[in-house]
Amino acid sequence: MGNKINLHKKCIGIAMFLLLVFGMNKCLKAQQLFQKEYSSNTNEYGKDLIRFNDSSYFFLGSKISSSGLLTEILLFKTDTNFAVQWSKSFGDSLSNSANKIVKVSDTSIILIGSKSSIDGFTLLLCLNQDGDSIWSKAYNLPSKGFNFRYLDLYNDTLILYGTSASPNLLDIYSSGVLLAIDTKTGNQLWTKK
Repeated sequence: MGNKINLHKKCIGIAMFLLLVFGMNKCLKAQQLFQKEYSSNTNEYGKDLIRFNDSSYFFLGSKISSSGLLTEILLFKTDTNFAVQWSKSFGDSLSNSANKIVKVSDTSIILIGSKSSIDGFTLLLCLNQDGDSIWSKAYNLPSKGFNFRYLDLYNDTLILYGTSASPNLLDIYSSGVLLAIDTKTGNQLWTKK
């Protein structure tokens, strides 16, 4: 087992060195085209962005709620010149956060995140292109402590991969679960271990 770990570390080290040497040449040629700040509030954080059909952009982030105790999901849409068209936040009596936007149709997106409580839940919000809610669901499957992340989108099925928060890092791989969600209704279709 020790030899495999050492070999793995050496391979990672070689890969990092090659990336540094060959990647540095590309980085030195990179140019910044523009920079835009959307908030002067230090309690707002960016997480993800996607380009939509009409060349607009959705920016996903989080912010500290007005009470200062909870986090809320922050979403805003810009036009092709990156001017903000609208901004919305989503939250309730628990801390909510999202880290991924997935375009599921020509008219809707799903935000993938979490809702904090004692057990923790995976949170999905399906929104139209104006940021209005189509459906929202919180999942705590198949058992407490699972955190689901985006894996794939196939037709109208969103596939999420979940891992449990295990103190032993090697246990993460043995506790993986796939969760399939119908993107039109948010209903769970199946889970597989």
